[in-house]
Amino acid sequence: MTASASDTIFLQRDIKVYVAKKDVDMGYEIPTLEGISFSQAINNATITLNEASPDGTTQRRGSAAFAESLAPAEWSFQTYLRPTKSASANGTYTNGDRDDTATHGAVEEFLWAALAGDLGTATMPSASADKALTAWSFGTTDGVLDFDSSNKLQLGKFDLLFALAGDGSGVGDDKNIIYHLDEAVVNEVTIDFDIDGIATCSWSGFAKKIYEVNDGARDANSSSTAGWFDNISAANVITPGSKTITEGNTSTSNFIQNRLSEVTIANSHDPNTNYSAAYTLTLTGGSITVSNNISYVTPSMMQTVNQPLGHITGSRTVSGNLTCYADNTADRSMDLFEDLQEASVYDDTNIFELRVYLGGKNATNLPNAPGCMFVMPAAHLDIPTHNIGDVVSFDIGFTALASNATHTIATTTAAFALSADATATNSLTGTNELFVVMAGL
Repeated sequence: MTASASDTIFLQRDIKVYVAKKDVDMGYEIPTLEGISFSQAINNATITLNEASPDGTTQRRGSAAFAESLAPAEWSFQTYLRPTKSASANGTYTNGDRDDTATHGAVEEFLWAALAGDLGTATMPSASADKALTAWSFGTTDGVLDFDSSNKLQLGKFDLLFALAGDGSGVGDDKNIIYHLDEAVVNEVTIDFDIDGIATCSWSGFAKKIYEVNDGARDANSSSTAGWFDNISAANVITPGSKTITEGNTSTSNFIQNRLSEVTIANSHDPNTNYSAAYTLTLTGGSITVSNNISYVTPSMMQTVNQPLGHITGSRTVSGNLTCYADNTADRSMDLFEDLQEASVYDDTNIFELRVYLGGKNATNLPNAPGCMFVMPAAHLDIPTHNIGDVVSFDIGFTALASNATHTIATTTAAFALSADATATNSLTGTNELFVVMAGL
């Protein structure tokens, strides 16, 4: 069929994003904001000449270009941070539900799992069993993400699909275009919490190659088997069914209002007695970035266009920035600034338990619902820098480090607690830099 001009127009607001565990029947529809991007470039080599003129007036000035290798595909998009709770009761699961019981998680929980582990566990819920997903503990009180499965050479690879709905009268491939990013991985997420906004997550990563889905079928050259692709019809229409989780996507009760957020900073280890036992900050904004620092291995043979072989993880880094007003109340931001500045003369490291509550906290020091708590048992704080505006404020940088702190996650409720504070950091094999605790509605 020949497409007319009206069949070839695609709007960003009509794009739907799906993620699926490779080769198994588990997928999610991921609601996104504006700013979707995916592309794949080719690395070219250009050969030029640089020689003297043979006759004083002429010289060879030509060049040659060769395609050397295909770069890994790059993708990025933004989501809201949306803690959510399944509405199911035991044995009442229906297609699209997040679980068979009323457990807590997040609309974008699959991306968190891919960030924090190898996706070795990924099973859909059913009327007789709850779902299971690497790095997550889904409980009746909270949902907790840990990084215990993140010390891997390679992280979990998944199918990432961007479905473009055509704005025209065509059918089939003239109407719907689906791009399949094969062997996608999550490299980084940045959580932003501006005081006047809603908490967001900016996700970015790579994939081995971009394919186009034709007539509902995966490309034969991709590494995927049928699995989740059974959701795609021959007309390139995706119909989420028993293989796709969508519950909570259309809810308006699972957005986090940043104005309710706060930070508690507890002194974990103070050999020189420099600090107060705890500090409390009322935020005006901030961000947290978790990065896997992924790179790709690609051969460099001549006379061929080399393809990426696969990814390798680098150092896992957890860092961020908090902003707050300069507050001279006891154990507030001014005291923190003074104590860090004085201790910098003789402390080459500091260890604080840092808890960022987006959406506020309850009486048991867990997040309100809907809300999210980022727990860093051993954070190294920078000396706050002054920001001179209409109201004087501080910017506080931090880096979360692995440590000897211990924690517990209750089996049924997934209630999180630190059982022992950190007294030493610089553990190169530890994975407890960060815990993410979700409380949904």
